This record gives sequence, C-alpha cells and structure tokens, in this order.
Amino acid sequence: MRLPTLLSKPVAVATGVALTASAAVAVSVAGAPPASACSTPHDPNRPISADAPFDTPARNGANAHLPVVVAPWGTDFGHLPRWKKYPNGRALLREDRVTVRRQGREFYLSWTNVNPRLRSYWLDTDAKILVRGYNYLRMTGKSPTGNFEALRPVSRRQFLYSFNTRGSQSARYVKYRSVYKLTFDRSHTHVRKIEELPVLFYC
Repeated sequence: MRLPTLLSKPVAVATGVALTASAAVAVSVAGAPPASACSTPHDPNRPISADAPFDTPARNGANAHLPVVVAPWGTDFGHLPRWKKYPNGRALLREDRVTVRRQGREFYLSWTNVNPRLRSYWLDTDAKILVRGYNYLRMTGKSPTGNFEALRPVSRRQFLYSFNTRGSQSARYVKYRSVYKLTFDRSHTHVRKIEELPVLFYC
C-alpha cells in the first residue's frame, strides 16, 4: 500500500480545538534545557535533520558502543516529529526511525540516529497511546501522581494536539527527544499502539 507523502512542516491539529489554561502552563516542562544548550547552527555537531533537531553526531558517537535493543516483530522504535490530517479524522504519522540501545542494567534506554530513516503510517482512530511523566504533563495539563515514569494513557486527540508546541522551547525539546515503540497491524501500515520508552531528557 502506497502511503501519501507528508508536508515539509509540522502540522497542527484541526482548527477550533482549544488548549486549556492548565495545559498552556504545563507545556513549560521543568528541567528540559533549551535547544541552544545542545547545539547551535554553527556547531559542527549540529542536528542531523530537521525531524531530529536534538540528535547530533556527537551524541550518536557517545552511544554507539551500547548494545542494540531489537524491536519485536510487528513493532518499531522512533521519534514522532509530525503528522498530517486527512478527511474523516484520519491522521498520517511520520516516524524518524532510531536504533534503541541499552545502558547496562539501567531502567532508562538510549538511542542513536545516524541516518534518518523516515516512514509514514496511519494512526488508527482507536489506537492505544501510553506516555510517561513529562509527556503526560505536556499533553493533559495534569501533574502525574505516583511513579513519574509510569506509563499513562492519553487520548488520540490529546496526543495529536500536543504536536503544536506553541513556541515553548521546553515542550519542543520533549516532543522531539521522545522515543516511542510503535505496534502495527498485519499490513504494517496502521499504528495500533504507541508506547513511550523510558529515556533521559538531557543532551
């Protein structure tokens, strides 16, 4: 099945969906450094692509020695930098595939992104979406209780609308740095489940 090509710029969700006051406050995620803390346009280790503005050659080199985590059959690992809206509520996700790597026995994972490998998939209307602390705060405007890194469900609408970071540098940082596990249908063209992987948010 041939999938449509995405637009060259991030696309916000349908007009008319209002960001709540609490969510507007929440997008300023505490602890997330600005883009300038990671790289600048004149840095030799500048971003490897527009879809991965916080992935740099230096970061890839620092993690290249870590063992690879192989995605189970029917799944994939990657960033989700943008999406495009289609009629009847359809949404086409763009995935920037990454190589997930294990940091010894630590809970948190790392990744490398040497050659951007972009793919596009339909997000099913009833897809299950699970995110961790910073993204839950960013997408819902609610502070998570209990284990901050536990997976929590968000709605499809909350997830898609969160792509509009409204100029917040910290929200943009969390959006582009997050790594997800995608679970597909049998045709491998529709995403049935999105699960955020545990990664540390630092340069």
